[in-house]
Amino acid sequence: MRIEDYEPYPDDGMGWGDYPKIKPIHNEDRDPHADWDFIQERRNWGEPLHIEDDTLSAQRPNYLKKHPKTMKYMVTALGGVLTAIGFLFYLGHKFKNFRPVSPKQYPYNNLWIENGGNPDNMPETKHYEI
Repeated sequence: MRIEDYEPYPDDGMGWGDYPKIKPIHNEDRDPHADWDFIQERRNWGEPLHIEDDTLSAQRPNYLKKHPKTMKYMVTALGGVLTAIGFLFYLGHKFKNFRPVSPKQYPYNNLWIENGGNPDNMPETKHYEI
């Protein structure tokens, strides 16, 4: 870094001392085809790091990049999707849909004796007709 380019952070009592104030550039925004010394981080040897370099690395989302959609559009789209899902849940709750099932059939007159029925009073159960 040249002396002409050196500008420290202002001393407000909570600052970073005389660390150089560098413009934040995310690693994704740098030229991927340049001849870098450290290709993964896209930087050269001896290049000073930004004070928040951990947030500007390629493993982090690029918070400096401008979104292609406006915040109003994204919030509206999210609200529309959540409203549609809520409406579908409401319809599914109001109009229940189950597979048709016949009642469970047990042998020996639906286990009449096993369920505590009187063996002398056993009803005749037909599960089908021919």
